[in-house]
Amino acid sequence: MGKPMPKINLSASPTVTKTENNIVLYQNYPNPFRDKTWIQFLPSNTEETLLEIIDLSGKVMYKKLIHNSTSIQSIEIDESMLPHSGVYLVKLSSQNEIASMKIIKL
Repeated sequence: MGKPMPKINLSASPTVTKTENNIVLYQNYPNPFRDKTWIQFLPSNTEETLLEIIDLSGKVMYKKLIHNSTSIQSIEIDESMLPHSGVYLVKLSSQNEIASMKIIKL
């Protein structure tokens, strides 16, 4: 039988996604954006965490692996990393959990 589905809990704030084991993904700023945006997140401190930005066709446009960090990370995304206007999915995942949000490039 396959692995159980990761649990996703949304906090009371619409700008933060927090999972059961405290992976936190903050809404990018600004959103929507043209030239640059910043994504902040707090990865799982007990394991590797993967940040991915995926376009609507499923193509991974950006990927970063974070190793056992206990501090808030900030990633600057510029227009060259996401060449087309539209909606993208930001996915932050660890071994057992996934947090995600949508971002919009104008």
